[in-house]
Amino acid sequence: MSAGGGNLSSTMLAIIMLLMFLNPAVLIWIGWGIGEGYRLYYYFGLLVLAGNIFLTLTDELGVFDLMTLILVGGLLIFLIVTRSKHLTN
Repeated sequence: MSAGGGNLSSTMLAIIMLLMFLNPAVLIWIGWGIGEGYRLYYYFGLLVLAGNIFLTLTDELGVFDLMTLILVGGLLIFLIVTRSKHLTN
């Protein structure tokens, strides 16, 4: 099987697919935790968004990568700007 210009086994493709589904699930879980007012979720959200930005920048940057970078960067900036709302308890 060929994906991304190289040969990947079906096991590796299944792992990549699982990770691609887990990322938005984790973001939804973090959003729920932030909405409930849990401070740890706020910091975990910053970490996951920063990790997503790092991984986007280390890949070949195309149109979809740029759109992802803008979206995730916007979410990160929004969390930082509204930190006082999330960290009051």
